[in-house]
Amino acid sequence: MKKTSSGKSDETAFWKYFSEIESALSKKCGRKIFLSPLDWGLIESWQKRGVPLHIILKAIDSFDTAGNHKRKLNSLRIFRNKIESEFSFWLKRSVGKHDKNEPIVSKPLDANSLASEKQAHLQEKIDLLNSAITVNNEQIGKALSKTIAQLENLKQFNDFEALEVELEKLEKEINKALLTYADSETLEKLKREVEKQMSRYKFRTDEKTFKRNCELMLLKLLRKHYNIPHLGLFDV
Repeated sequence: MKKTSSGKSDETAFWKYFSEIESALSKKCGRKIFLSPLDWGLIESWQKRGVPLHIILKAIDSFDTAGNHKRKLNSLRIFRNKIESEFSFWLKRSVGKHDKNEPIVSKPLDANSLASEKQAHLQEKIDLLNSAITVNNEQIGKALSKTIAQLENLKQFNDFEALEVELEKLEKEINKALLTYADSETLEKLKREVEKQMSRYKFRTDEKTFKRNCELMLLKLLRKHYNIPHLGLFDV
């Protein structure tokens, strides 16, 4: 398994990154939040892009809940724009191209640009799923083919929040197929890996949260093994 510079495995490093974000989100929302597979995908994309943990925690803490009272705070994705804005500001300031006193302004894309990005994103996921079909067993391949057909239909969606809801449904269907049809040898091997990676955190959280996060970690490893991408908008 690949090791980080600190000697920890990639999964362990991800778990620390994830758990800090999950704790900050639950604190901000005033209740325990169970992150969805799409939220996990978003966290993975931030880690791959090198978004510093302190930037994410700061953005969550400073998020204006009063100004977003119409949206139920139940997902990390609600905080995404704020986090991306903070990260962009941090990058510019890091290379000396931004006045530290200049306010952070999130510049929205116009409708045509958003539509174009959406189409490109969905097509990229379709291409990746087509590639994954060639290296998976028949039952998982059938599930991925069904997902591809549904993604083609979703290209017509113009409501981004509704699109995210539909993508999350597709994520759940993929996860169900992986847990049901992954070959037994691979499944048992990855379950042992999850047990090994997560054992140190067993007594740091409640049983329900621990079991949920073990399942999500297993799904993360299954997706990696079978080369299946997350579907969330603009995840990498």
